[in-house]
Amino acid sequence: MDLFIALFVFIGVPVIWVLIVLAAWRGKPASFSRERFGLSAASAGIGLIVLSVPFQKLREVDVRTPLYFAEVANFLLLMILFAVFGGCLFGVFAYKKGDSLIERFLRGRQAK
Repeated sequence: MDLFIALFVFIGVPVIWVLIVLAAWRGKPASFSRERFGLSAASAGIGLIVLSVPFQKLREVDVRTPLYFAEVANFLLLMILFAVFGGCLFGVFAYKKGDSLIERFLRGRQAK
């Protein structure tokens, strides 16, 4: 179980993060804008806070109790929310419809 959690934290979260940023870089989904990525990041951040506070007491749950699986499920949900939060947060800066903030920054550095 610990190996699965470690793989998810060190491989799954960054992959989700990169996929969201790449989608933003390509301007997809078409219904999203820079503001929507920011709103999604804020919503995921609020969800992180709301879900993490009640489960702080479960840190020392024994593996033999049913609460252990609730703790693992909550942790995985928090990691997914963290990945969405991070991806959308960087998606605000990488959003490509028209001109992205990253491209403007890079053009400014090349001009010097």
